[in-house]
Amino acid sequence: MTSSDYSYLVKNVFRNCTVEKIEVVQSLWSGYGEISRFKVTNNQTNPFFCILKYVDLTKQADHPRGWSGEFAHTRKLNSYINELNFYQECAGSPKNLGRIPKLFASQCKHNFIWLLMEDLDHQGFQYRIEPSVLYTNDDNTFTAVQTSQLSPYNIKLNTSNYLEIIRLTIKWLAVLHADYTNHIPESLNMKGTYWHLATRPDELNQMPNSKLKRTASIIDSKLNDATFQTLLHGDAKIANFCFSELHSKSEQTHGKVAAVDFQYVGKGVGVKDLIYFLGSCFDESKLFIYANELIECYFEELKINLQNKSPLSKTEIQLLEKEWRYLICFAWADFERFLQGWAPRHPKLNGYSGLQTKEALKQI
Repeated sequence: MTSSDYSYLVKNVFRNCTVEKIEVVQSLWSGYGEISRFKVTNNQTNPFFCILKYVDLTKQADHPRGWSGEFAHTRKLNSYINELNFYQECAGSPKNLGRIPKLFASQCKHNFIWLLMEDLDHQGFQYRIEPSVLYTNDDNTFTAVQTSQLSPYNIKLNTSNYLEIIRLTIKWLAVLHADYTNHIPESLNMKGTYWHLATRPDELNQMPNSKLKRTASIIDSKLNDATFQTLLHGDAKIANFCFSELHSKSEQTHGKVAAVDFQYVGKGVGVKDLIYFLGSCFDESKLFIYANELIECYFEELKINLQNKSPLSKTEIQLLEKEWRYLICFAWADFERFLQGWAPRHPKLNGYSGLQTKEALKQI
């Protein structure tokens, strides 16, 4: 589609308004389409901004790491349909779901999908943490970036500020997981996360022969057969969260943290989101320092939210915590299995995740 075609879609939603395409925010992974920002103006209200995510379902994957083919193409297309289901199911939900973009309109045809959503940048959630946060700066600070085109600049965060952001995001995950524990919408009942075993046979085949490879299905079953399941974000890396503040402490998550990119939302144990998030926030040395205290933060927040909102009894909440704590090392091993086949030199394959994987393998 051309730029004018994208504008036409937005104009059809906001009739009698002037629509201007401001920028392409990013191209979709493997070249499936784009995410664009639009300015909408009418005579009654101030201008507002929205985001169009357009997916070309006829596009064959051109994977940057070489993982292309019909199976990968089908997995990707299913993920976009899954995201559409999530927004249609949950965007207007009365649940105490953590902040997500509001959905204005959407459409799914045989050759395209598009979603028109509010622009979180212009709702005050203009900050992101750069993926390079895995590596601290030379002065032991972390870098955030204000993504709005209106005033882009980098901000250095000290360790205390950064850890507060991590805790607030963990609270966001705890809210999501508590809200949907053992009552997941049917339309979102597929397995969550982009790396689960059923969708990654090619990566499994690429792994060198090892106990991890031979027991991959056992690890997968332990996670999938857990008594307590919830709705996972599925791609809960730090780059998929947006922040309204970076330097103030707050006990309240609402209004501080929002999340995007729900292609791999689905059923699973909450610690799969948790370990993936932690692995996106810290390098090996920082994981050894901070992972345990942040895991405790997660379970404290999860219990509070389960007690306040869940139909689970006190005994069931205790059993959930025991089960999910036991599964932490298996969640790490599961992700390690994916990385060893997909990108064996990936920086997330480090001593901390390796130690967790060894612990899981000892218990098999």
